[in-house]
Amino acid sequence: MIVDFTNVSVGRRIRLLNLAPDEPFGGGEAPGDFDAADPETTGQVMQFRVVPRSGKDTSTPPAQLVLPAIAPLPAATNTRRVSLNEKDSQTVKVITDVDGNVVLACDDPNAEPFGPRHALL
Repeated sequence: MIVDFTNVSVGRRIRLLNLAPDEPFGGGEAPGDFDAADPETTGQVMQFRVVPRSGKDTSTPPAQLVLPAIAPLPAATNTRRVSLNEKDSQTVKVITDVDGNVVLACDDPNAEPFGPRHALL
């Protein structure tokens, strides 16, 4: 990745943020289905601090960049079947009470598994 800060004023700070959720596998869309990562902590990915140029720019202009040819892949010598599965917790379970509320019921044998989930490869 090439980031060109030519037209950004010296002293400017630019933060790259994670706007996705902190938890994996939750699905859905913010803000209704999950809270976005906290922009003050887990949402911070990287900060750029623009400083005066300290040397000559010897990089190739983007319009002149040429990618190498894509080499064809050799024939497969071994094929493996792989699946990625989510597994519900076997200890955290819930039921829906008569008022329609979802309540914790870990000891109830009729309760439904309810997160956290983890991925199995």
